[in-house]
Amino acid sequence: ILLCIAITNVVLTGYHRSVILVVGGSLGLFFAISGMFIWLGKYHPAFKYVNVVIQVSMVSWIIQIDAELADPSYALASMPPLFYGLVTALSGLTVSPRLCLVAGFLSGTQFMLLYLIFLRPEISQGDLSSHPEFGYAITGMKALVLVVIGVAAAILAQRVRHLLVDVAARAQAEARLDLVDRELGVAAQVQSRLVPE
Repeated sequence: ILLCIAITNVVLTGYHRSVILVVGGSLGLFFAISGMFIWLGKYHPAFKYVNVVIQVSMVSWIIQIDAELADPSYALASMPPLFYGLVTALSGLTVSPRLCLVAGFLSGTQFMLLYLIFLRPEISQGDLSSHPEFGYAITGMKALVLVVIGVAAAILAQRVRHLLVDVAARAQAEARLDLVDRELGVAAQVQSRLVPE
């Protein structure tokens, strides 16, 4: 944490530091309130969707900061755009196909809108001619890949959900069979006591 604070103080401007503090504090408050509701047993399914929106938006925000501090070409070529895929893939751990689809669609949409509104207008013609990967076609394909990652995560989440339901059903059936077996064992003991051989 101290290293992150030190790097933040050296690299970022005062404006960016204050925005990070406000956003970080707001997110901390949101997650604390959400945690309190969950702890009190008042969980609402919308929490996971709000969480995904926040995570995807944080990736967009980091890319925007990279573009402001370095340049848009660097922001597109650096690591943060890969985090969209990470957020989308990790949403599969919730075993919620709908959440995976939302994460994938939101990642692709936010990435494309960020590119069209903020990054593309700032990329110089020289960068575009020497780096075609910063053009519309390649960036559109990247956004499409993010949506496809969401679809793939949704398919996997659905399969995992079916497997978990199947395992739970088998476990319940096994428990019922064990109960019947124990009841038969007790019945045999009672019968042997009542009816001597």
